[in-house]
Amino acid sequence: MNHRLPVFLLLLTLCWISAVLHASELREDTALDAREVTALKAAFRQNRAAIEGLTCQMRQAVISPSRDQPVVSEAEVAYLAPDTLLIDYEGEAFVLIERTRLTQLIPGEDEVEVSSLDPDQPAMETMLRELFNGRIDQLPGGYDERIYGLPDAYRVVLTLEPGEDPHLPTMIEVELATDSLDVRHVALTFPQGYGMRFEFRAYDKSVVPDAAYLEPFRQRHE
Repeated sequence: MNHRLPVFLLLLTLCWISAVLHASELREDTALDAREVTALKAAFRQNRAAIEGLTCQMRQAVISPSRDQPVVSEAEVAYLAPDTLLIDYEGEAFVLIERTRLTQLIPGEDEVEVSSLDPDQPAMETMLRELFNGRIDQLPGGYDERIYGLPDAYRVVLTLEPGEDPHLPTMIEVELATDSLDVRHVALTFPQGYGMRFEFRAYDKSVVPDAAYLEPFRQRHE
């Protein structure tokens, strides 16, 4: 696992739909067939295209074999279609993505970092944004995909295929609300006992974040 990256950036390795429970909590449910999977993906893209912006709350848990308990943090997420995403970790750290520009404050650091993203090379920093705008086509690496229907959700299980990059998550599990297609939970499993869990809640699509909402974070590096 690459410890050089801030832990919150690992979230951005996620696919176009996201969220699931820990592997021990998974239940046997009805697997969608190819036609149903195609229809779900089309519905998800259509759903995302209709979103002008949103805010939600995010709870993050980082699992390490060197710790008895996960490291838990809370964040506010703001998305402005189609290319702007802010993750604010209660004022202690943040990630702001605007088109190809990445502005971030790493936990424990005083200086804000600004860098450029290559739009032709999807990176970890852009994956969560693509989750909200529905433009993700595939994950880095090869994954076996299974999608299951729950009573009120869809569960997506991605398993890394043999021979792929060992630094990628070995499993990505996702839960998506049936009615809204909003992300509920995300689980990432890495080699050697590392993992990350995310919970998204309190979605609000009635108030669209604007430039004024983001300006205090932009000013942090000026």
